[in-house]
Amino acid sequence: MSDIRISELIDLASEDIEDVETKVTKTFEWYYDRTTMTIKGTIGAAASLIVALAISYFKQEFKVSYKELFIALAFSVLTASFGFYKMYQLRKITRQYIAALKLLSDLKKIKPFLSLYRSILNQD
Repeated sequence: MSDIRISELIDLASEDIEDVETKVTKTFEWYYDRTTMTIKGTIGAAASLIVALAISYFKQEFKVSYKELFIALAFSVLTASFGFYKMYQLRKITRQYIAALKLLSDLKKIKPFLSLYRSILNQD
């Protein structure tokens, strides 16, 4: 999920901040960009390791035991699995984005209540 919490959406809705929706959109764009870079990096690293192992194994340029080959292959599979897991998580970003915008819109409707509630909390 993106780094926006409900309490932060309440803060954004209760303050007089211009163009809040654009700021929320930018936050989701940053999250999407960071996650896609992680996905590309992990899957790319895993693929390059597998290709390097395959080329060296078939050319037989250096002797590697099957145990070492298995460890390297397992590491690359785990790395790729992490990339695919992040890709699976990224599928949810559209729903989270829409839910955040809807919640922000609803919170703006009760802005007077939120301001009064925050003023009461600050008095204590």
